[in-house]
Amino acid sequence: MKIALQIEALEKLAELDAELLALDGVLGQEREALDKRRGQLRTLDEKIAAGRGNVGDMERTRNELLSEAVK
Repeated sequence: MKIALQIEALEKLAELDAELLALDGVLGQEREALDKRRGQLRTLDEKIAAGRGNVGDMERTRNELLSEAVK
């Protein structure tokens, strides 16, 4: 009887191990997707920062031209 119970417990552990392995694979895929999104976010943040810098430069140029036009 003890051996039968041990076999049953080992079979359940094997099922749990297989389920954990599958979940680990899904987790790996999700992590890869998250890393990709983080990279895209960094790229977009850099583009936004560059755009803001360009807008600032254009604003200064516009102000300089307006002040020269007023003179």
